Amino acid sequence: MRILEKSGKTPAFDVSFDDLDTPYERNLVKIIGKFDIQVEDSAKNLSPKLIARYCYELAVSFNSFYEHVKVLTAESLK
Repeated sequence: MRILEKSGKTPAFDVSFDDLDTPYERNLVKIIGKFDIQVEDSAKNLSPKLIARYCYELAVSFNSFYEHVKVLTAESLK
């Protein structure tokens, strides 16, 4: 939430996946999209380590995304 506060903008959720220009963006979206599958698999297999592994993968992907994609200065925010 902090990044939204810094931008001073209201997020728009009518986005196009065509706007994902970098592999960092695409990878992050793919991992976020796996959330429900990971939760379901974890529950079915009674294996909380699946959630922990997913959270780690998500954190690594987000860190890489945030390092390489300049979110606050993106053209779409202007």
